[in-house]
Amino acid sequence: LRSPTASLAAAGAALVLLVGPARMRRICRALLRGLAWRDPRRFLDACRFDFESKISRTGTHAVKTDVALLTAKYGPGGADALPMWVADMDLPVAPAIVQAIRKRAAHPLYGYTLQPPSMWAHVQEWLRVRHRWPVSADALVFASSTVGAAANCVRAFTKSGEAVVVLTPLYPPLRHLVTAEGRVLVELRLSPRAADGQWELDVPALRLELEPAHVTMLILCNPHNPSGRVWTPA
Repeated sequence: LRSPTASLAAAGAALVLLVGPARMRRICRALLRGLAWRDPRRFLDACRFDFESKISRTGTHAVKTDVALLTAKYGPGGADALPMWVADMDLPVAPAIVQAIRKRAAHPLYGYTLQPPSMWAHVQEWLRVRHRWPVSADALVFASSTVGAAANCVRAFTKSGEAVVVLTPLYPPLRHLVTAEGRVLVELRLSPRAADGQWELDVPALRLELEPAHVTMLILCNPHNPSGRVWTPA
């Protein structure tokens, strides 16, 4: 009979052949962290998703790797720069998303579609579970992008010539849309705390910026981009 150690080694070797070395490393790390017992769902996710393989984006017109764009943006040698200026992770999306897109793409008609009630139910569940924010279905409106939705809000709740306050540094499209809609851009600079480097808001200064009658909107990005600060209730 094999010893327990030999049996375990043989089982481990078979598992490596079955799932591959990269996935086996993830399984071992997850087991060592105790996820299999403390949080089975996260353990299964750690085993299922690939966060290690390097995926080439050549020929996909990716903004962060397009040689022509980087050269035009940064000059000669720009293509070799680290693309830390764009929030684009080189991690594959969940397999379930890929499968759903493939399934839909296999149908040859790409006509106008509705947003089914089940989609909004999933959105409500996500907001309730992840953010403890109960939202009614009639409060949800479909938008093609976050920036487009923000521009619609500026058009809906402000008038041409009025001012909009933003907290900088800020994701550039959120700044640009203010002036593109004919509004006055008011920038309030955030400052990193000396003690821990966390970016903080000067609340008294914000109150002063919001006092004038022509200032009618504040765009609050939460979590703040690019600082990563999650705002807390005042």
